[in-house]
Amino acid sequence: VRVMIDGKESGGRGVAQDVLEASAKAYLNAVNRYLVLKTNTEGLSKQAAVGS
Repeated sequence: VRVMIDGKESGGRGVAQDVLEASAKAYLNAVNRYLVLKTNTEGLSKQAAVGS
């Protein structure tokens, strides 16, 4: 599954025997990946500002 959040694309995967359950897991995985990337990017930006 691919989702677009704040203009950025994020992908996710979900595995289950039920199609709806697998789709929900994939969607949540994609959102979580986006949030982790966003958090890490913001943290690096703050570190760069402090280090300057």
